[in-house]
Amino acid sequence: MAIVCLNSCTSSQQKNNVIGQLPEESYIIPDTLYSFFSEHLNNKSKPITYVTNAGDTDLPYFAEEFAVTFIVKVYMCRNTSCFASIKRDFTDNKTHEFKSEEGGYFVIGSERDILNGYDTLSLKEQYMNHQNIPLVLNFHEIFKEKQDFYDKTTVCGLPKDYEILVIKSGNEYVLPEKYKYNWSVLPDKLKHGYSSGVAFNKTEPYIIYWVVAW
Repeated sequence: MAIVCLNSCTSSQQKNNVIGQLPEESYIIPDTLYSFFSEHLNNKSKPITYVTNAGDTDLPYFAEEFAVTFIVKVYMCRNTSCFASIKRDFTDNKTHEFKSEEGGYFVIGSERDILNGYDTLSLKEQYMNHQNIPLVLNFHEIFKEKQDFYDKTTVCGLPKDYEILVIKSGNEYVLPEKYKYNWSVLPDKLKHGYSSGVAFNKTEPYIIYWVVAW
């Protein structure tokens, strides 16, 4: 009976993705990391999709593997002037910029998801080589069913020609203590942290807002 109960409890501790809006007060990611989302969301932007696993739970949490916490919101600008204005504002405030199809960046994702594309040795090498560059959220598991926003051949999973702008990043642990997990694959400098920003391309009116913490 105890074994059955333990299996039931631990299986419920996985961070499940939720598609749809959650109350912001339930997020476990500090709002200072994604406050720039709302600064650009108005009646000129139409919500397209929303995916997160950042909702809090009152249940005990026993981490069995490394997992990241994220919020992703996709909006469509209703006109070109809106798109140009948002793009200009974020470009002026970025700390780093990457091209989705290029190799000058790397991603952070949950252990279960990221090991679908890399083995442990290659992951350790990648993270050692990218210790001084902000990590980008791994979109492969988030968008793999949404073909408009997915390309399995890029490092991050976003389509080619996407510009990825990092607005905020750091190496501090910012989540509740019960979610903390030290993954042996990550070097000490990247053991914990956060990164947030936007992504878009020049030909489609979509803005992808993203934040990840681990």
